[in-house]
Amino acid sequence: MNLKDAIFEAKKIALVFDLDADGVCSAKIAYEALNRMQKNVEDFFPSPSGNLNDDSLINGIKNANPDLLIIVDDELRKDSKIAKSFDFKIVVIDHHSIQDLPVQKNIHYFNPKINGDDSYIPASKYCFDLFSKFVDIGDLDWVAAIGIISDSGAPQHLEFLKKVFKKYSFNAGKDNEYFSDSFLAHLGEIINSGKVVKGNEGALKAFFALRDSADSKDFLQKSYELRQWHEQVNEYLQKVLEEFDLKKEAYNNLGLYFYSFNPKYKIGSILSNIASFKHPDKTVVIFSKKPRMVSVSYRRQDKKFDMNALARKSIKGLSGAGGGGHVPAAGGHVRAKDLNMLKRNIVRALKEAMEKNE
Repeated sequence: MNLKDAIFEAKKIALVFDLDADGVCSAKIAYEALNRMQKNVEDFFPSPSGNLNDDSLINGIKNANPDLLIIVDDELRKDSKIAKSFDFKIVVIDHHSIQDLPVQKNIHYFNPKINGDDSYIPASKYCFDLFSKFVDIGDLDWVAAIGIISDSGAPQHLEFLKKVFKKYSFNAGKDNEYFSDSFLAHLGEIINSGKVVKGNEGALKAFFALRDSADSKDFLQKSYELRQWHEQVNEYLQKVLEEFDLKKEAYNNLGLYFYSFNPKYKIGSILSNIASFKHPDKTVVIFSKKPRMVSVSYRRQDKKFDMNALARKSIKGLSGAGGGGHVPAAGGHVRAKDLNMLKRNIVRALKEAMEKNE
């Protein structure tokens, strides 16, 4: 299917995007590209990647009644209610796994993996490249750069990022590999604070602030509340990092760290990123506990073991569970009563992976 034709044929467009900075930046790029094509996006739905089954999401899309639904940075799977509930045209622009894609005439996929490209391309960069083929969005390169850095994709896109830093005279910081201390990394952290503090609602607030911003300075002015949240989250994160070092459950023979906590904010993904970069040769699994469900973050920065495979294998057979992602980073969720079983599954799966590597 031709993406450009699908867009021009649409009369009413809705947009679904992941809650993190890469997802929000992807949504900004898609929205602006459509706007410059004289197409208006009328409804916006933030939704965690791989979790497109929420009833409020499905009802929201039903009420919006679009004839084109565009999903960015969100993994659509065979068990998704979106695939089962709608027969209008759906376009998925993503960079996650393609092994569980539903095959339907009304669903069309744009994913570098479909063409055999296994290099790591964050969704924001892929959106930028894809829409750039038929609309001028060159001034949104800084938005794509935020998504790249926030999604730990800098090593694969160094030349692009260097051009962006030079073009806008942004501070690149001292980290020449991941640009983790750069100005654009700071903007990504501000965007992520929406998800961390307020979930879907916060991600939507971050998107609207970015959507309505002409440049990075404009975004900083429009994101006052997000910046306040960022300061609160940072203070809390430092305390939790200290607890991680003291209380982590170590399986030294497997190079595995478990850490369970009851988070004040949704920092499981951020915590796992920081901890895994501190321990790049360890598999770090963070359990963010709630009364009924547990969110899980899987990380392994040296890529010795595939976290996407680990997430999918460890939840197999667990009712109500979900999981998936990328080689160095994945996420998932299980029922609280299944947490111990999940831990056993992770240990078993890692043992099997180590035996294969021997």
